[in-house]
Amino acid sequence: MPKTIHRCFDQLFMSISLRFISLVFMVLMVSGCTLKMTYNVLDWLIPYYAYDYIDLDSQQEKRFEQGVVLVLAQHRKVGLDEIINEVTLLKEEAVSPLGYGQISKFHRRFTALGQRQAAMFTPIVVDTLQSMSTEQIAAMNDAIKEKLDDVVEERADLDDNQKLVKRVKRLNKIAKRWVGNLDSAQKAMLEEMAGYQLELEPILIENQDALFSEWLTLTSSRADEGFEQIVASYLNRFMALEYEPKQSEINRYLARRFELLWRLNQSLTDKQRSHFQQELTEIIDTLTDLRGENES
Repeated sequence: MPKTIHRCFDQLFMSISLRFISLVFMVLMVSGCTLKMTYNVLDWLIPYYAYDYIDLDSQQEKRFEQGVVLVLAQHRKVGLDEIINEVTLLKEEAVSPLGYGQISKFHRRFTALGQRQAAMFTPIVVDTLQSMSTEQIAAMNDAIKEKLDDVVEERADLDDNQKLVKRVKRLNKIAKRWVGNLDSAQKAMLEEMAGYQLELEPILIENQDALFSEWLTLTSSRADEGFEQIVASYLNRFMALEYEPKQSEINRYLARRFELLWRLNQSLTDKQRSHFQQELTEIIDTLTDLRGENES
């Protein structure tokens, strides 16, 4: 497997507990992976990495892999169009500086897009879970818990300044990909954003623990009536930044983030805005090509 693709999917599945597998399509857009090449081998890559968490027998594997193929076929027919439409709308509106309301709107729209993409995977998640024995479920949950603990422990080894430096570096890398080189004022905004994210980190960890606890309950209730609806509801909430006990703090973070993104967007030069447009155009063209391959 090409090293770049391996790294991209390793990052994706390391965060499987945070935003589940359906985010693969949006992750590919922002991770620097080769979108078209990777998309075309998802029917192999998804099982390859899923097997780090689930240990299936040969019949279960065959059924799971067939399910992945069917989901991806559906995604080519429906999911690609949804992504193209949303990215096209963003491209059209981002020709001019975006307002606060527009930034908030696109957050809601792309969250809803992620939820619709997740819904496409619900049947295969349900089918796979219901086919697994109690022992297989326990082993899967142990593997997920180990990954979660590894991430938390890795973060715990860093002091606040190290965490800030790491986040700032990551935000600068992402921003450079989307708009090109930044000036000092723009870099300062990204450092401010990193600070907001650090403040929210304890709540995100608490939310992660709550979601995992709910997942344990869910996976122990596979024989319950309406299990598919239970999984669908879980995945729908999973995709959104929602955690009722601390929702007021999350909403405050989102408002601060939207305001900062508004300032950053207002600060873009014509060259940076053109760079952003080119990146969006490339995504639209690539996804359109992928859709065309399905129709031919």
